[in-house]
Amino acid sequence: MNPRLIIIHATMSYPYEEIDQNKLWVRSVLEGHKNIPYHFYIRRDGTLTQHHLLTQPGHHCKGHNNHSIGICYEGGLDEHGYPTDTRTEKQKKRLADLVENLGYLFPGIRAIGMKDVHRELDSPCFDAYEEYRGS
Repeated sequence: MNPRLIIIHATMSYPYEEIDQNKLWVRSVLEGHKNIPYHFYIRRDGTLTQHHLLTQPGHHCKGHNNHSIGICYEGGLDEHGYPTDTRTEKQKKRLADLVENLGYLFPGIRAIGMKDVHRELDSPCFDAYEEYRGS
């Protein structure tokens, strides 16, 4: 796999919802996946887990899996259920570091949001392309 894109997703969960790795797996299976579809997952506390090798495609974005790396962060909704950038400072730092490191591994790769590919979605609730275009 020669990835050209990093596609960033949010779990679209409330601030009080804890989506640990096990809950993420259950949600993924209920959505029809065989396992967690993202390469990486970032919890609110900044914990990073990896779910696919970088040499293998994930199954996080239809039509783009063979040339992208999927990253998902916990959050995305405010307490009323509205799409909002709820990333914690730890998540922002971890995500920025991850995007930067992937840029070293795959020169020319660029980060975008899931909503840049599928316009009907709100995920990841911030402008990923604008935020990481210099990385």
